[in-house]
Amino acid sequence: MCGGVGDDFHEHELPWTIPGNSKPCGRFGVVMAQLKWWLVACLLRKKLRVREREIRNVRFSFSANGEDVVLDTLLTGPGRYLEIGGHQPVAGSNTYLLYLRGWHGLVVEPNPKHAGDFSRRRPRDQVVEAAICDFEGEVWYDEVTPHDSANQIRRLESQPGPLVVRSRKIRSMTMEVLLRSSRYRPEEFRLFSIDAEGCDLEILRSTPWGLFQPEVVCVEALADGVRRETMMYLGKKGYEFHAATGPSLIFRKTEAASPQGRYKSIRP
Repeated sequence: MCGGVGDDFHEHELPWTIPGNSKPCGRFGVVMAQLKWWLVACLLRKKLRVREREIRNVRFSFSANGEDVVLDTLLTGPGRYLEIGGHQPVAGSNTYLLYLRGWHGLVVEPNPKHAGDFSRRRPRDQVVEAAICDFEGEVWYDEVTPHDSANQIRRLESQPGPLVVRSRKIRSMTMEVLLRSSRYRPEEFRLFSIDAEGCDLEILRSTPWGLFQPEVVCVEALADGVRRETMMYLGKKGYEFHAATGPSLIFRKTEAASPQGRYKSIRP
């Protein structure tokens, strides 16, 4: 997918190049990069009457609503992310653009298929197949038709909805247990991204902020009331609203204007 246009586009951000390297990956990568640019240039010249030199500032986005372009601008330098509800490793991902830059982190995904896709396609990430709740144990993971992006988590004692086609038990864990059991130190995470299909505010409220204070928070808030509650809650935690892209709200820690000092604590 193609996102907006920006003047600070760098060739190494394209998916067929090595993160941090302005040259494509080997001879095959060079050929693929030239071929893809040629195809894009031909399509744009034909359909939009745009010259090839005028597309060099195009920013590529993998997120559903361009969230990753905003995050890429805010979060310069190296870093780690914590993503709750990764869904798919590439298409629609808020963190894949950062992954191409050399980032990696902890991804929580309750869908077994998507969790397996993450492990295969993003091997640097630590993937946890679980649901984040306010208790340790098990919950039902309901697969909903027609789109798996609407799959739901429910307690064992509750009944499934009318659109559920299959249910399976999965592990539930708290945010504190997740952070303490991760191979990453909590202070390493610069980005906290949440897309939990309606449970986003509950996850925020269950987060141990004394243990974990990322620079940027990206959270989905679908309803107007939830958006207001989310903004009020994160405001009290020291975050200021930065941008809204579709249903996602992006916040920045008020003292995170110059985060370079934190880079030294990030392990390679």
